[in-house]
Amino acid sequence: MKPNLPVNRLSATQRPATGVSAQQGIAASSEKPGSGQLSPDDSGISLKVERHGRWALLSRAQTQLSGIQRSEQAIVASYRELLSLSRQLERSGSKSEALAARVATLRKQLEQSNVLDNNLRLQESPARARYRLDRVDLLSRRSQSESLQIQLPNGRNVDIRLEADNSEEQNLRSLQRAFDKHQITASRTAEGQLAVLGTSDQLASPWVFRGQGVRVPAGNPVPIQLSRESTELEKLEQGLVSGERELEKQRLKELLATLEQERRSLESQRQQLLQQIRQAQAATGISPGGSEQSEAIRDLLVNGDFTLQLNTLLAQANVSRFSVVALLGR
Repeated sequence: MKPNLPVNRLSATQRPATGVSAQQGIAASSEKPGSGQLSPDDSGISLKVERHGRWALLSRAQTQLSGIQRSEQAIVASYRELLSLSRQLERSGSKSEALAARVATLRKQLEQSNVLDNNLRLQESPARARYRLDRVDLLSRRSQSESLQIQLPNGRNVDIRLEADNSEEQNLRSLQRAFDKHQITASRTAEGQLAVLGTSDQLASPWVFRGQGVRVPAGNPVPIQLSRESTELEKLEQGLVSGERELEKQRLKELLATLEQERRSLESQRQQLLQQIRQAQAATGISPGGSEQSEAIRDLLVNGDFTLQLNTLLAQANVSRFSVVALLGR
């Protein structure tokens, strides 16, 4: 697999008839008339570009592998802690307050590591949170059509149209279409309220509503604060404090299943990256540690520019460590 790096070299038919630079003139004179073949110098430059692309690809793959390894470590640590909590919760003599304190500690550790969120999902970038709109009902059926505009904290406006006699499901779809344009995911809670998933700059501060209807009457803009929904670890902690042991046993099972699902997702990403590394190595026609590879590395370090040398050094140092470990399997 060769990286598709753009090489800004004009062909014979693309060169302008006048105004040719000295560099272009030299390049033109170095080609055999009518042959379309690259000169030895051009071939050498092309080879270096290809090598640079392959080493850059390996360097990027290594960076991603390092991130996967860090995420896997966080998942394993969280899984072990929750499994221990689950086993202790099965014991009749265990104190729920002590278990709740352990959940609080785990929650703080995850917030500091910035790998998993408090729902034990891999952290998105930027981080997203779930909020609930519980002061305005935008889902229920109404006998008249309504239009409203929501100004988000980041200054953007969401324009919404809810038709007369729409069902809750139809209204939800209308809201989803409107919010999707702003990378906000809308859904419905078990209690029938509107829930939205987005970044803190979209949801943490009040929304400003302007309307023409019943839900939001026409008139002065109305600022409305959304309520942040508790995360799964927060619910687990609160349930343990309240003594809801049976309910939290089931929650623990679901959280353990969530961690296993995230681990499988990382494993799939790892295999894809390793396949890319194998293809990049195969494209060179060399094997790691071979003499041809050493000559290629030496050539890059001696003749390449600073960026090329740096990428080569990073790739060689990183890939040599991970290729041996990762390609042999865990």
